[in-house]
Amino acid sequence: MQNDDSLKWERYILDLVYDGETENSVEHADSPDFRLSRNEYTFGVEVTELFKDGSSARLVKLPDYMQRLIDGERPVHKEDVSGINVATVRVENPDGTVVHESLKVIISEIGSLRDHADALAEQIERKNDAYQGYDQTLGHIDLLIGDHFSSGESIGNTYSTAEFFTPKLREALRASPFREVMLITNLLYDNAAWVPLRQLELMESFMVFVYCIYQSQEALTLLEEEDVVHLFAEVMESYGTPVTLRVENGFQFAARGSASVAYTPKNGTLVHEYGDLPVDDFEVVERRNIDLPEDVRSFIHDEYQRARDGGAGFETEYVRKVRDAVWPFDTDRRTQYFEATAIKPDTPK
Repeated sequence: MQNDDSLKWERYILDLVYDGETENSVEHADSPDFRLSRNEYTFGVEVTELFKDGSSARLVKLPDYMQRLIDGERPVHKEDVSGINVATVRVENPDGTVVHESLKVIISEIGSLRDHADALAEQIERKNDAYQGYDQTLGHIDLLIGDHFSSGESIGNTYSTAEFFTPKLREALRASPFREVMLITNLLYDNAAWVPLRQLELMESFMVFVYCIYQSQEALTLLEEEDVVHLFAEVMESYGTPVTLRVENGFQFAARGSASVAYTPKNGTLVHEYGDLPVDDFEVVERRNIDLPEDVRSFIHDEYQRARDGGAGFETEYVRKVRDAVWPFDTDRRTQYFEATAIKPDTPK
């Protein structure tokens, strides 16, 4: 059974993304954590959190633990003796102006983006495995992840999917039974934002695939607009990560999770997002075989394989603002954060 603080954390994270006041009615449940209803359609949301390690989790979850350590109390867990470093530092601006002469801080290393992504993949895989134990009568279920892994910055205003999507993370997202996997980055900071990861992975896969088609002039001559999604579906099926082809606004799209994609030379890649709306009314179409010379088909497949093996992606600014949510605890939400460009050896301990 969860304690009150755990329930408060879950609801706070939910409220950063979902409107539980006017758009949805919200009921706390188990497996998944919440049931949300709107216009007689009910779906579920499972909430989880990602930490770099146990020490990082205790700094966030234990009331005033950070302040108690700074005040000189002993760590509550043996891992924290080596995992948490309390120091006294002097903080200067780049011009040498002293900001703080003697400031007690907790120093921690920021994990690499790839370590972060692989840890995220492992968390998603654990939840994927647990999915069959959730209420299958719901319209769909989303996974919402509150990210504490990196202090102050993980996915920034501009980032590369090639750097963040490790092979392990891509596979976890493609195989996920959740309609959407949402990551709230920089959870306790003023620049908190969220990203729909399954949608982003589908966009990346499709845009890289279209790029590979454009490497063959013969393919561009032979392919019709709607052939692209059928050829994409063929390739996705060969990798064991199929997409659904359906008609949306009179045009055929390839869909997975909460999003669908298509391509036209005039408008480029088109992305439709359906969020938590029901999608059962769309006409589903069978994948048809695209008649291409074998050397052209093989070229596109080989180019896409090389792109996948090389971790191809795209630069993007795709993040969403979080909603204003009421902080449910008596302690302050915000943590003052400094990124050190250098630490002098004689810095007092």
